[in-house]
Amino acid sequence: MLLDYTTLTVTLKEVAFKKEAALQAELERILQQNKADQPATPNSPVSKATHYYMVDLKPEQVEQILDILFELEASHVDEDGEATPTGSFYATLVDKWMALKYGG
Repeated sequence: MLLDYTTLTVTLKEVAFKKEAALQAELERILQQNKADQPATPNSPVSKATHYYMVDLKPEQVEQILDILFELEASHVDEDGEATPTGSFYATLVDKWMALKYGG
């Protein structure tokens, strides 16, 4: 399954912050070695932000990432219990990793 550059780099930053060295190394490997081929489209700017990568993590590693992201999502709510913009951003990351986990 593929994930985009931004999802992977933000996830990597959060994993590194949690000092999960083995998982950090796996994400760095994916970013260095697993770039997916992209069809060339005319007049389309090419930047890292548009790159996708094949994610070949073990299910337990994906679960570990989801735990970190769920915790971040839950920690960003306002006084009414509603998600802040940052919480919504982390919820989007959770959705992407959940889709990867369940193949959707």
